[in-house]
Amino acid sequence: MTIIDAEDYNTVEWVGGKSTELFIYPKTSTVQHRDFEFRISTATIEIEESIFSEFSGYLRKIMVLSGQLTLNHEQQHSCVLNPFDQDEFSGDWKTTSVGKATDFNVIYRPYLNPTVEKIDCIGFDYTTLSLHPQNFIYVLNGTLNLMGETIAKNSSAFVETTAGLEIEIKNSVSLLVVRF
Repeated sequence: MTIIDAEDYNTVEWVGGKSTELFIYPKTSTVQHRDFEFRISTATIEIEESIFSEFSGYLRKIMVLSGQLTLNHEQQHSCVLNPFDQDEFSGDWKTTSVGKATDFNVIYRPYLNPTVEKIDCIGFDYTTLSLHPQNFIYVLNGTLNLMGETIAKNSSAFVETTAGLEIEIKNSVSLLVVRF
């Protein structure tokens, strides 16, 4: 298990806001070299209209965390995303957006086919997450105790396992879980 504290994320500015890389796999890869298997990030879109970067050879899943976003995939489809709605599309599609929002992005090689799920744990002390061999857990709200480690709001963990995972909930917690 790898825990990533919020202050350890890499944030960069782009024309329309900020992008924060939460996790990239393998760790030695970079978004600039396009040599990663998957990359997980958040972004703020602070201008009314923006153009998405091209990621040929990859697929993308995007989930809006706050605000509203209309995605227009040229000659493909369009959709309106409200908080926790998601869309999946090819990284080589010409994609534009309308609206100001904060989003959660997963860019991945097509053979991986991850799931992205928001999970709200309220009112219990322990629960078990059903996991895949590789899992990314992002704490939206609350505090999570995972395998004896405390993970605070906006921090995350990358877990490789072959079994379910028992987690301890401190009060209520909201998670984003990406399973590969």
